[in-house]
Amino acid sequence: MERKKYSSYDEINRELEILKVQKELDYRRLVYAVEKTRDDLTPGVFTSGVVRSIGSFFTKSGTIQNLLIGFIFNRLFK
Repeated sequence: MERKKYSSYDEINRELEILKVQKELDYRRLVYAVEKTRDDLTPGVFTSGVVRSIGSFFTKSGTIQNLLIGFIFNRLFK
């Protein structure tokens, strides 16, 4: 990394302010990511997500759906 050369204290102070704002923004993004992850891992959200994933798998999979329907018809009509 190349060292910057400053010609005045005002330039240094402006650069420090920019770095301070960037640091605060990065911190808030990190806090948001942690909170979102924690919320996503709560039992209710986690369970509904798993159920939704399983449901979408069965509705999108024609082969499994056909097998299940065939199995049900065989049981009912025997």
